[in-house]
Parts: sequence; structure tokens; C-alpha cells
Amino acid sequence: MNPFLSDVFEDCYQKARLKASDETGIKLNFFPKESPFSLEEALESSYSIIV
Repeated sequence: MNPFLSDVFEDCYQKARLKASDETGIKLNFFPKESPFSLEEALESSYSIIV
């Protein structure tokens, strides 16, 4: 994968983590520091999560 894409993925995850904490009022440390999904999983159109 392109190194830029990996860097952007990490940056976007961290921003999303902060936003989720702000919007929900849930403490930031509740959200994983690292994405629970790999870049490849996030880009896979058929990848889905059952929660």
C-alpha cells in the first residue's frame, strides 16, 4: 500500500476517535488507541462488522 494512505488512515482514525468521544461524551480512553481494523479491511467493500 501507498505509505501516504497508511498515514492518512491513522490520522483519520485518531480524528474519528476524538470526534466520537466529543459527540458521545464517552471518555477518550474507552475507544481503542489503534484502529481495530486494518487499512485493507477498511478498503474491502465486502467487509462488514456484526456488532
